Amino acid sequence: MEIEVKLSGKWLMLEKGEATLWIKSLKNSVTDPGLRQTGENLLSELIRFNEDDNAAELLKKKKFWHLSLVFKSPEYTLLKSDIIRAIPLLYRFSGNLILVTDRIKLENGHEIDRDIVYEFTEMNNVLGDRTVFQNVSGIQAAEIVIFKNAETEKSRYFRYNIDQPAEIRDRSNLKKNAATLDKILQKIFREITESVSDNGRIIVPLSGGHDSRIIINYLCKLGYKNVVCYTYGMPGNIQSKISEKVAKTAGYEWHFIEYTEEKWHELHTSSVFDSYIEYASNGISNPHLQDFLAVYELKKKNLLKEGDLFMPGHGLDMLSNNLDYTQLNGSAAERTLKKFSWSEDFTREKPEALFSILNQTFEESGLSEKAFLDYLVWQERQAKFIFNSFRVYEFFSYEALAPFWDHRLVKFWLSVTPALKFSRDFFKEMEGEQLMAKKLKDIAYSDERNLNVRQNKMNLKRFIPDFLKRPLLRITKKKSAVNEGLHMTYNLKAKSVKQLVGPIDSWPENVAKIVKPHLYRYPYQINNGFLTSLYTVKKIFQKNVFNEKNKHR
Repeated sequence: MEIEVKLSGKWLMLEKGEATLWIKSLKNSVTDPGLRQTGENLLSELIRFNEDDNAAELLKKKKFWHLSLVFKSPEYTLLKSDIIRAIPLLYRFSGNLILVTDRIKLENGHEIDRDIVYEFTEMNNVLGDRTVFQNVSGIQAAEIVIFKNAETEKSRYFRYNIDQPAEIRDRSNLKKNAATLDKILQKIFREITESVSDNGRIIVPLSGGHDSRIIINYLCKLGYKNVVCYTYGMPGNIQSKISEKVAKTAGYEWHFIEYTEEKWHELHTSSVFDSYIEYASNGISNPHLQDFLAVYELKKKNLLKEGDLFMPGHGLDMLSNNLDYTQLNGSAAERTLKKFSWSEDFTREKPEALFSILNQTFEESGLSEKAFLDYLVWQERQAKFIFNSFRVYEFFSYEALAPFWDHRLVKFWLSVTPALKFSRDFFKEMEGEQLMAKKLKDIAYSDERNLNVRQNKMNLKRFIPDFLKRPLLRITKKKSAVNEGLHMTYNLKAKSVKQLVGPIDSWPENVAKIVKPHLYRYPYQINNGFLTSLYTVKKIFQKNVFNEKNKHR
């Protein structure tokens, strides 16, 4: 079997004899000499191993959890993802050839699994290691895949599981626990800042919340100067006001990027938007748009430099919080759909294909129902949507780092009993106790979106039938404005959802059924994530020729 490796992103490539290693890190730039040294040592060890299982065991060690890599030798080829799959790796079977890549283009020639298109539309991404393309698979978070002698072996070196013995069970040692967490965070950020080149800058998307402020806090504590902060959205929004105050208090450069309908439309008319949609999906993930216009504008205004490293605050909100699964009824699969599905009516018409794959995923996880929702957030939402925001930075030729998925921080938070983590109360108490620098401590936070599963609130619109609700919204032209300005993404692109997505006659029947009730609504009346899913499906269908036997099944 022939293996071909085609990687389009920024990778450190090392060669020795007939072996090649491509490597990336959550905590190091590909230009960091420390990463090169790690790569050279790994390459030598992987060559030395005659057995691929020895190589897999080596790479399961915690000190390598931050690495994504591809190793190719005459004996075997090995793919490894980091703990959160910040870097996508995919492989396509075509006859006797396996193509390993970090980008599957939405081009003619792919055959589509129409059931999985429904899954993508409904869930925001494709579950497990599958894609909407037949014969194309994606490596999962914390997974190792080995190709050898025409066989494929897969293993996981980590599964996020909150259901384990807890060392921290109450608040009796709050001060001691806060000191421990502070020490871990200082060590993580010191390692990162010491690895950045003298002229390197860290670019922080700074909101009014806790997680990005923790990044600013520790960069400030360590005396790191080369920091640029930015925020975006509608003028005067609370996030931007708090962001500016935090940045200026810390002594860092700060920029605000206003989001407008005209700016989003410029991205559409210049084809930059469509190019990014194709770049970021890979047939797995819904493209992440929140920072897209901001990074485009920052680069256009020459506010970014070559070698800048982005550092968003992803991950800490999940690690320091747990979902309260008891507030949702039903099986593990039913709870998952109630939490993540876009549909308003799946409880009346249960999607059997989705239930089947969710039940299979639950069985394969080996976890309790209590732990399954958090596991799915890690494996699916964090890995395939939240960290898909890294594609934004890559698209504009920058790298990004993820400080919060360091194995030491993961270990700490998994040692805290789930009961302490609901609503992030324990984290906030430690934050006030010791984590936050004095000059940043008293700056208020914006209202945050709680990750806990909430019961649906009783409100008037629940009593309005769907067949009346949508026409009323259309007549009133009511806009659902949000701070981040994402409701404007498609406003000048199309006057209706129907005009935006085009003909849906060739779409799978179950997908068309989801879309039809919304066709005559204005784009700004639709959840932006759902609308982007539909727009991505449109691009997939435009770019591909379908296998007739699957087209109408």
